[in-house]
Amino acid sequence: MKRRLLVSAAAVLAAAVLGAQAVSAQAIITNGTIKLGVNELGHLNLGGGVLSAQGTTTTVGLRLLTGTGEYESTADGCECEGWGVGVSGGTYDGATGYANESAGTAGLFTPIFASTATTATSTVRIRSGATDVLEVTHEYRPSAVAALYEVIVTITNVGTETAGTGASGIRYRRVMDWDIEPTAFNEFVTLAGWPAANLIGSSNDGFCSADPFTDRTSGGFCSATNYAGSLDANFDRLGSDDHGALFDFGFDALAPGASKTFTTFYGAAASRAAVLAALGAVGAEVYSIGECARAVSGDCPATFAYGFKGVGGTPIDPDAVPEPATMGLLALGLVGLAAGGYRRRKQS
Repeated sequence: MKRRLLVSAAAVLAAAVLGAQAVSAQAIITNGTIKLGVNELGHLNLGGGVLSAQGTTTTVGLRLLTGTGEYESTADGCECEGWGVGVSGGTYDGATGYANESAGTAGLFTPIFASTATTATSTVRIRSGATDVLEVTHEYRPSAVAALYEVIVTITNVGTETAGTGASGIRYRRVMDWDIEPTAFNEFVTLAGWPAANLIGSSNDGFCSADPFTDRTSGGFCSATNYAGSLDANFDRLGSDDHGALFDFGFDALAPGASKTFTTFYGAAASRAAVLAALGAVGAEVYSIGECARAVSGDCPATFAYGFKGVGGTPIDPDAVPEPATMGLLALGLVGLAAGGYRRRKQS
């Protein structure tokens, strides 16, 4: 797929929100195994890197560094990786901000960005009218295992009133279009971790808005119903086709000055088994795995993962996850009729 160009009202709004000056704070960071391109607002997919092993992009999203090149997973085609935070209920009900290169960015103010060769930290604020309500920080840093970067996410109420009401008063969404090289736009995707107390929605659809208040099943490029069994459920090697992952979380309302912190993980390894072992080592509770279209035959040079910890789930035992060659073939049969329409929709 050619990169989707979304010149829209959202892009205009983003420029106005961030001020007249161009965004310049950004970084490509690496621990020698994983490479990430981090934008000022905390989302991935940043131009200016070396050409990927597939030879299709210099934009860096999430990459595995190998002896034969750098395998990319989120930057080919739609640069749809992003995040969003919102307030549900109370005085600040509906306040939201989100960042996504292709699907739109809005509602984020006063960005602060700092980086080193191995780390990057983004801090932004979300407003209700003219009042700063939430401060959101994404701190990217190497984890205890080389196959994973950890991202410490902290959401703080900087307002004078309680932000949100109830157990899902604070919303967080993370979404990405998996484009796993060397078969970008054609991958197997796994999702595990249901049920988790804070996980209130998920799907295999990487094209939805990063706004946590938008419907994850319809509107724009988002249509998770195209894939049987993907909505709010665990699934194993769904595909192969062009899809991704979406996670919606709900956290307790925050009193003034209070914070919520949890951890996410981005990473990759040479095999599915190695990725599962890494996720198990860090205690991930919820995750998505992206594998190339040759996964069933065991011929993928890189397998990618995105996980969460501190979201009310049970740390996943990687030894309990079956090797799903048969299940992958079954999933292919279930989604075959829908895949053609979905693929056409992703063309420019």
